[in-house]
Amino acid sequence: MADLTSTARIKRVLGIPAAVTMHDEYIGECAEVADQLVLDYTSQPTLTWGNYQDTFDIEINGINEVMLPRFPVSTVSTVVDAGETLAADAWYLETRTGAVRLTNDGASFTAGKQKVVVNYTAGHTASSAGLNTLAHAASVWAAALFNAGRHAGFANEWTSSYRYSMSPDTVPVQCRALLSGYIRIIARDSQP
Repeated sequence: MADLTSTARIKRVLGIPAAVTMHDEYIGECAEVADQLVLDYTSQPTLTWGNYQDTFDIEINGINEVMLPRFPVSTVSTVVDAGETLAADAWYLETRTGAVRLTNDGASFTAGKQKVVVNYTAGHTASSAGLNTLAHAASVWAAALFNAGRHAGFANEWTSSYRYSMSPDTVPVQCRALLSGYIRIIARDSQP
């Protein structure tokens, strides 16, 4: 089931009246695909608000930060390193990037598989402007998928009064603009 958009939203973008249901199944499929495309484009496993727990492998000695996969991060409740819960002043959250960093100079997480566990709250609330923007982008992308599906296999076509050209860009221009503020930028020396 699509979380960001819906058949009704996509039909509004396409200008299809709610009473016309002949394309609803295909529009629903486009909604599912568009939701996943938005997640992939923004490099997020999910966008909705929730409490999460992620476990990290620390592959080499000297790593002092982990990048939380869900974004935006609002709070971190606990950070556990090698089974020991760290004091709240032993780490901090870099809200701009979603990195949890150790505060002491020279401090690092214990190297090994599944050594660091972080409990945190992240995502967009149901009424947030961010989620509304993401939902609109998914609706526009789904509408583009619907329109492209009707012209599958054609780069362009025309008759005397009608002309259609498929864009070679797989991301609709409107979606690129809507999603630009939600693409996750990871600092160069950070562990994803």
